[in-house]
Amino acid sequence: MFSGIFQQCLNTPIAFILSEQSRLVKNLFFNEWLDILLYRKKPAEIAQTGIGDGIKNLVIAGIIYGLIAGIESYVVSLVNPAAVGVQSSFWALLGVAMIPFGAIMVPISYSIFTAIGTLINHVFCLLLGGKGDIGKYIGSMAKIYASFMGTFFVALSIIGIIVALAGGYTAYAIFSLGSLVLYLVINLWLFVLMVLTTAEVQKLSLLRTIIAIIVVPVAIILVLALLFAAFIFAIIAMAAGGMTGRLLI
Repeated sequence: MFSGIFQQCLNTPIAFILSEQSRLVKNLFFNEWLDILLYRKKPAEIAQTGIGDGIKNLVIAGIIYGLIAGIESYVVSLVNPAAVGVQSSFWALLGVAMIPFGAIMVPISYSIFTAIGTLINHVFCLLLGGKGDIGKYIGSMAKIYASFMGTFFVALSIIGIIVALAGGYTAYAIFSLGSLVLYLVINLWLFVLMVLTTAEVQKLSLLRTIIAIIVVPVAIILVLALLFAAFIFAIIAMAAGGMTGRLLI
């Protein structure tokens, strides 16, 4: 039953991969994403991206990654030794559901996250003298996210599928742990590109850019955390004081 559902879910991405539209996506998007990832396209060029172009790239990359990640979830559910008996049907169904769910939710969530996060950073940049256009800022950040999602993240998911099918759940678990280091490295590079592109869009020095998108947000988070801790401590102290008073009476 589930193999038939899985085959139906695969029909759309397979047909797309074999179609003329896939070659169009490769020529118009994938090559550019790879250029950004490999630093062949510099931050000054990325900074000229409009909001429409950036979000379009992010949505397309999100759909592709969502499909591949959904297929990866399904394959892992099949090789998971914990999914036996009645549970196997549940995990298989859940894995199949992740394919369309990923293709829908990944582009939506990343688009919202990018827009909100970039808007917050834009405000901090303005406070430090930034003069960037918010549309280009969102567009450039969206294109950077798209380039990493449509290349690196997709590649890792494909490798994960191959590892799970060839080596089973244990091999996949080892691969997942090993890929964490690679994720940290590539996300550090993603962050560097975001800082450099922010400096270009906002016409700020690197120092002011780092202060705007790292130091100020971290300082605000720390202050809020301290205020929250002080509030909790005050409540505990009041409760303890009240209890002590009652005991004395």
